[in-house]
Amino acid sequence: MVEDALVGMLENAPGVAALAADRIYPIEMPPNTELPAIVYQRISGPRVHSHSGPSHLAHPLFQLSCWGADQTVAKTLADQARCSLDGFKGVSRGEDIHGMLVTDVRDSGKPEEGSYRVIVEVRIWHRET
Repeated sequence: MVEDALVGMLENAPGVAALAADRIYPIEMPPNTELPAIVYQRISGPRVHSHSGPSHLAHPLFQLSCWGADQTVAKTLADQARCSLDGFKGVSRGEDIHGMLVTDVRDSGKPEEGSYRVIVEVRIWHRET
């Protein structure tokens, strides 16, 4: 699955690992998760078709929510994630990635609750089997 490739890239990025370690979760963080952490989810999953039918080429969009106890940590984690993914082409956890493209980065969060979030959107072009 392309999600496995995404997580593998994040876990193997030294800057991400130094901050978030193994705190990379699908959809939502477990209660009482230590920050910083990353939550990822698929936002869309378009596929390329031709008149002949499916091409087996997909380009899903993923949202990475990079959480930190303060804005500086959240921004640093997001920047490390962005740098480790943007422009990648190759194989990650057996998935042939044609290209990872960071399409957007924006601030968000809940300062009143003591947590800050920076959202990184990543489009991943890959061949489905």
